[in-house]
Amino acid sequence: MTAPDVTQYGAGTNGERSCGFSASPGIAVLVKPMTKHDNAEAMRTARRLAGQAAQADEDAARLRKVETEANVMAATIARLERELIAVRAKIPPKQPARLLGPARARFDERGRLWLLDPAKGWAGMGFMLDGWDDLFRNYAVRITHHGADAEGPFWAVENNPTERTP
Repeated sequence: MTAPDVTQYGAGTNGERSCGFSASPGIAVLVKPMTKHDNAEAMRTARRLAGQAAQADEDAARLRKVETEANVMAATIARLERELIAVRAKIPPKQPARLLGPARARFDERGRLWLLDPAKGWAGMGFMLDGWDDLFRNYAVRITHHGADAEGPFWAVENNPTERTP
């Protein structure tokens, strides 16, 4: 920590000598004694204030560094949480789910795979999947045929008869 230099100015009309330093660019601190007998105390006060200003600047720099490190850590934690969610999604369930009835798998305009109610198509209920692996890992199903309709190509999906729930 380097305190700014304190300058003692020339004597005023009563012999008092003001002291001052530059706290930061554009900021000057002036300590003015009341009488010439207070000149020494004014210099000690100016030096103390200069030291405190330097310490405050160092503390602010340390805080900025800690804040930057905290932001980096927060970003890392958020990334790791997203990765954990993605990894957990790949863990197969203890028992794959069975469909209530036939369904269709089709891709949307963004290339995402969906499992949809065949009677309602895109207007019905559906599940967005990470891909074919996600479909077969989480559902006890099989593909029965491939076709196309007014909404585009699809794959018919039905419960796999070899998979039985307990």
